[in-house]
Amino acid sequence: MGALYRSRCRGLSMGRFFVRVLGVSDDVLGFLGFRLVDEDGEFKVYEDLSGKDHIVEKTNPFIYVTDFNDAQHLSRHADNPTIVISP
Repeated sequence: MGALYRSRCRGLSMGRFFVRVLGVSDDVLGFLGFRLVDEDGEFKVYEDLSGKDHIVEKTNPFIYVTDFNDAQHLSRHADNPTIVISP
C-alpha cells in the first residue's frame, strides 16, 4: 500500500464503521463473525462474536463494525463496497 493511503488511515483502526454488505452471503458473514439469527421480509438480524445483535435492512444492507481492517475485509466481499465512518 502507498504511503498516502497509510497516512490517511492511521488512527482509524478502532472506530465506528458501517459497511455495505449488498451481495455478501450469509455464509461469508458467518465466517467473518456475524451469525444470522432471525429474518423477516424487511430485515435480517445478525449476532456478532460478542453477542451483540445487528439489525440489517435487506434493501440497503449496512452492518456495524468497530475495526477498520474488518471493515475493509468485509467490503471486499460486497457488490458495491462502501464504508461509512460514523462520528
